[in-house]
Amino acid sequence: MDSARKDCPFPFLWTTDSPTKLTEVYEQWSASYDKDVEGRGYLGPVLVAKSLAEFYPEERRTVKVLDIGAGTGLVGVELQKLGFHTIDGLDPSQPMLEKARATHVYTNLLCQYFTARPTPGVDKDSYDVIISAGSFLQGHLPTNCFIEAARIVRPGGIICIITRTEGKGNFDEPEYRDQFIAVIKQLQEERKLEEIKWEKVNHSPFSSGIIIAYRVLQ
Repeated sequence: MDSARKDCPFPFLWTTDSPTKLTEVYEQWSASYDKDVEGRGYLGPVLVAKSLAEFYPEERRTVKVLDIGAGTGLVGVELQKLGFHTIDGLDPSQPMLEKARATHVYTNLLCQYFTARPTPGVDKDSYDVIISAGSFLQGHLPTNCFIEAARIVRPGGIICIITRTEGKGNFDEPEYRDQFIAVIKQLQEERKLEEIKWEKVNHSPFSSGIIIAYRVLQ
């Protein structure tokens, strides 16, 4: 295995802790993003879409999904292949969202950040599902955004994510993982979430990952 590729995928992502500057990096990357991640054998969108489909064996067409960190729309494309057809996307990078728009998969595209604060224009219990691939990383989605995810997903709905657990900035970096677990513990104590999946996977040929899913209780 090429340790350099494993330890530091796309090193330009880890040159800033500023969300605004990171968004600018993705804006500049948007034109070649799909080709670049395909070149690394990135499996996140395929795996997380298949994992979600396990929870919805029937009637997927009407399941209302919000793709967080939608980027160029790779997750949406995989969801549509599996029969999901009511999909919105959210991402702070407009150039990335224009790529997503070109897939003709998404109903609505929201150009904004996703945090613990209420998302403008999104009411409580608006979605059946939140899905995300590769965004729960240091410098990307804040761990406390799960508070907002639990607010906008209807009771009985699913929050399903996949993310990388190896390499710089990964989910398993102690500070990030500890913060994530603390937020989830709080939501579980408030009886807002229950864990339904925690599975290690191959995120790509060069790194391991994890799929995590929760059911929203209230």
